[in-house]
Formats: sequence, C-alpha cells, structure tokens
Amino acid sequence: MKKIFVTIYIFALIAILSMFCYFFYYSFHITKEVLVPNVIDEPLDLGIKKIKSNQLNYEIIYMCGNSNKIFKTIPYENSRVKKNSTIYLYYEIENEEVLPNLAFYEIDAAKSVLEEYAKSYEILYVETEFYPENIVIRTQSYRDKIILYVSKVPYKNDSLNLIGLFDIEAIKILKDYNINFVLRYEESFLPSGMVIKTNAIGNSASRHNESEIILIIAK
Repeated sequence: MKKIFVTIYIFALIAILSMFCYFFYYSFHITKEVLVPNVIDEPLDLGIKKIKSNQLNYEIIYMCGNSNKIFKTIPYENSRVKKNSTIYLYYEIENEEVLPNLAFYEIDAAKSVLEEYAKSYEILYVETEFYPENIVIRTQSYRDKIILYVSKVPYKNDSLNLIGLFDIEAIKILKDYNINFVLRYEESFLPSGMVIKTNAIGNSASRHNESEIILIIAK
C-alpha cells in the first residue's frame, strides 16, 4: 500500500513540475512573441499605428510609385516575431516627376539624367559577365535617392566575387566552374533574389575549390 502511495505521489509531482515548466515557458517565451500585422495596401499612418499597437518597431523604405500605400513588409505579415523587433515597411510614394527607365543606360548617361532631374544617387557596382562594363543593370528608388546597380567586369584572378549578383547569375557562374553550392534564404531589405553573402573566405568562391559553397540569398 505504501509503495502504491509513493508511486502516485511521484507521478503527481512529475505532473505538477511539467505544468510548471509549461507555464514558465509560455510566460517567458511565447508571450514575448507577437504576430506581424497585415498592413499591405494600408496608408502609412494607419500601418504605423498597427505596427506600434503590436509592440513592434518599424523602419520605412520609400519606393517610387503612385499608390501612396504600404506594399510589402519584412518580415512578412502574420509572421511570429519577438516583441520590439523592427519591421521594414516598403512604402510606395508618388513621384512628382516620372524618371525615365535607366536600365541599360551607360553610367555617364544615367548620371546626366539624374542630375538634370536634380536627383541624388548612389552607385553600387556588381561584378557580372553578362553585361558590358559600366552599364546600369537595374535601379532602386528611395525617397531621398536613387541607387544604380552598375555592371563591373569581374577581376581576372583566382576568385569569383558573387556578392550583389542575382541567384540566377551566381548559379550559372558556379555551374560553369563546376563548384558545388547550396542556396539559403534570409530576410533582407535588399532586392529579393540577390546574393548577400557566402561562406567562402572574403565572400569569394575559388575557381579551383571543389568544396561546397553556401549562397545566402535575400528573400
């Protein structure tokens, strides 16, 4: 009889400890997480209000357009994040002037257009073998400036710099040199599909290195 009582006591104690652990985890972990509210197609002021009401911080990334609404968030809506995390709000703001599409402009010509429109700009060079040198591959517009992604012929050395390329370009180069690779995706404010880092030394892949290269791609 005494043995049965001890067994029941032990099981009861285990149950109580299990419940305590559950409530401890819930209190200190789950309750510290919140959902990213859906603010897509919301005006900026209303979207910010929803973000702040969920105990989250925010950063606005302005993009040229004509909707004057939020069109994307990073992390995505309904994602579970920790309280006080920063949510990037991609906001499409109407331009008073419509700039011409600068893609495939030679860099000096693109700079002349932007100076004519009195627009600030920043140039980011991307090593690629798919375009002639100093050609605007793509642009990214913010409220205060335009970013020009400009082609740059890769250095003719023993490494391949893949940072700034899009996944399709990077994959083709690695396949051409028979380098094994794995793709991993991370949240980033950079354009979706862009290689943001690799596991190779100096973020470059050796042309003679047969080990596996990990490409970190922006979501």
